[in-house]
Amino acid sequence: MVRVDGVLLEARRPAFSLDDLVARCDSTAPEPAHMTGRSNTKPVGREVW
Repeated sequence: MVRVDGVLLEARRPAFSLDDLVARCDSTAPEPAHMTGRSNTKPVGREVW
């Protein structure tokens, strides 16, 4: 929020639905380099998968 000359301005957030976000995904895109191998790692704490 920013007050300029006594006027309160609030930034509007765009409204996205899950369907909108999923529609933007490219299921044929390769896995990002920083994510490669994460599905093959073993838990290090009390994670349950």
